[in-house]
Amino acid sequence: MPSCTGATGARVLGAIVPGATALRLPEPLATAPTGLRLTGAF
Repeated sequence: MPSCTGATGARVLGAIVPGATALRLPEPLATAPTGLRLTGAF
């Protein structure tokens, strides 16, 4: 987000750090998702 970092291009804002345990990925879905629902305050 250039407006937050002053960077000339896209950058990660914050830090990417390892957790206490290994990353566990969920099982793959049998079919591809067909929609996305966003909820919460905007």
